[in-house]
Amino acid sequence: MQYKVPPHDLEAEAAVLGACILNPSIVAHVRKTLNPDDFYREAHTLISEVIFDLKDKTTIITLADRLRAQGFLEKAGGNALLMDIAEHTATSAAWEYHSQIVKTKARSRRIISQCSNAIERAFSGQDEPGEILNDLKEELRHLISEDVAPYRQPVEVLKEIFADIEERAQSGKTEVGVKTGFKGIDFHMNGLEPRTTIYLAGRPSMGKTALALNIAENVAANYDGLVPYFTGESGDTMLMRRRVASDSTVFYSRIRSGRIDEGQWPMLVESVDNLSKTNNFIIIDKPKFKTVEHLAALCEAEALDNPISLVVIDHLHVMRTKERTQSLNHQFSVISEKLQDLAKELNAPLLILAQLSRKLEERKGDKQAPRLDDLRESGTIEQNADVVIGLYRKDKTDETLQLEGLKGRDIGLWKSYLTFNQNIQRFYDVGEE
Repeated sequence: MQYKVPPHDLEAEAAVLGACILNPSIVAHVRKTLNPDDFYREAHTLISEVIFDLKDKTTIITLADRLRAQGFLEKAGGNALLMDIAEHTATSAAWEYHSQIVKTKARSRRIISQCSNAIERAFSGQDEPGEILNDLKEELRHLISEDVAPYRQPVEVLKEIFADIEERAQSGKTEVGVKTGFKGIDFHMNGLEPRTTIYLAGRPSMGKTALALNIAENVAANYDGLVPYFTGESGDTMLMRRRVASDSTVFYSRIRSGRIDEGQWPMLVESVDNLSKTNNFIIIDKPKFKTVEHLAALCEAEALDNPISLVVIDHLHVMRTKERTQSLNHQFSVISEKLQDLAKELNAPLLILAQLSRKLEERKGDKQAPRLDDLRESGTIEQNADVVIGLYRKDKTDETLQLEGLKGRDIGLWKSYLTFNQNIQRFYDVGEE
């Protein structure tokens, strides 16, 4: 492949640096637009780092002294380059124009770099094409996000809120997100709000997966958007069996063993036909998607073609991150932060299943009901979560499931109850089975 010089504009770079030297009051504004690595010339990168550090104290003298103290003066072109930059900048008035040129060239170089890296990986044959594409999409997503303003003006947010209030007042619509299909949950939460993370927390065998499947099925049936269900433990075959049992009311044990009564075959055939039509509910069980970066990249790629109504992650404590972490607490804190960011990027709710620690089993009686501090390796999960719902049954045979809102931004604390038919893996509102 013929080598080409990456896009850059040294004159624009020098003009930005010269403007900062002539008028140090603009340094803070320049810093909002540019980073040191946006400069192509190494000397300009070194100079910009010092200017951004000195801020309004920037002069030729302070700049040279700081570079000399750091041992970088000669590497940054020496006093001669500093004088040349300052002398050839007549005014600081065009700093915004020149900054935009530098930023545009830098973004072009990053696009080239990411695509070149993907090409090299594809030639090497050491990585799966899907993994290369997911990584490339993630990197390009970060570049795209740079075009989005870092914040909205208050008047813009207020107009949005007022328009929403007017629409709800006229339509009578109260839900703020997708409805779960369970009256108690929807009454207290007004649906699963987009851009939020909702944690379903409980000990094993409390019914987390069954409830998450039921909610995902209800959302997929009532909304057109995609509902990806990521499972880190169960396979897609096992979960689909549960869906068939729930939909057909044929016992899960019979579906698993094949001991089907003659009169149950029509129910099974009808159920398979029904479930085949819900193409917007997909189950992803590939091990690579236990890595949160791969999971996020897939969701964002799917969202380019189809809006996403809900993402389900089963469960948090099998997730991993590519980032180097110092402990399990730190690892799950990083993962929960990335999931929080993903919910905002997708403009969709994330329903995340989470395990609780064994220490709650040491408590007696009703005191075994989950508490917020029972989250395993919680780290900052409690802070990052928008909603945490604790699941509790007295034992595996108990048909009554208690749901307790342990945390809820804009929701408050609440309790509700569901009835669980374990034979068909389906939950019901109390009294409606």
